[in-house]
Amino acid sequence: MQCLSGLFTDYEEDNRCILVSAACRALGHKRLYHRIVIIMRVMRKHVLEQRPEMQPLLDSYYVYAPQIVAAVKKSGQADIIYQDLWEHYILPITNLVFQRNYDSAMALYVKMVYEQMIRFQMNVPQSLLKEAEDFIGNHLDANH
Repeated sequence: MQCLSGLFTDYEEDNRCILVSAACRALGHKRLYHRIVIIMRVMRKHVLEQRPEMQPLLDSYYVYAPQIVAAVKKSGQADIIYQDLWEHYILPITNLVFQRNYDSAMALYVKMVYEQMIRFQMNVPQSLLKEAEDFIGNHLDANH
């Protein structure tokens, strides 16, 4: 069994799960934080094992997530936005991972980031937006 000790970090300083960290911090979910981060990382690991071509799309998260967090903070509606992310994305993603539905979980994750990039009118290459749209369209059903 893989050692999980490297997956645990201080939730105030985790720069690898930026949106999850910000949502947990804003909503006071410190007790759930480590579990949610591990679930997100398990999902990412499973998807990349099956679809290594996803690496560039997933890497783009680390470019745009800090900008999204800054835009959320600047919006003055951080609590509302993070509650929305929690209810409509983070919790449903964790449920999909528990069901071992990694493609749908990753598609919902990509949709979460994609929709925030659009919401905050970020300067994102069209090719990246198209790749995200294609992945979302191919892996999410109408319920998500």
